Amino acid sequence: QTLATMRKWHEAHGYLLCPHSAVGVHAADSLSMLQKGRTVCLATAHPAKFPEATERLGIEGELPKELAALADLPMRFILLKNDLEAVQSYMKTRIPTMDGKE
Repeated sequence: QTLATMRKWHEAHGYLLCPHSAVGVHAADSLSMLQKGRTVCLATAHPAKFPEATERLGIEGELPKELAALADLPMRFILLKNDLEAVQSYMKTRIPTMDGKE
């Protein structure tokens, strides 16, 4: 249903919904809310974040320059235990450095 909604809206309106937005649009459509003209559906993400979905549809969306620029940046991550205190402790050590100065 998600992919069908994405295809339907792309073909009818030239607008490519992301999968999350398509779920909301499908729900509103299923409740006949869209025909009443009183429904606002806000897109939650750019479809380029979901290349698997757009590839399955055979639709190529243009990657925004801001998103394309991320591909060249190094990936950074920290592995933490699956433990609330460990995450809170780590975040408390990071908050003073979140001003862009590391």
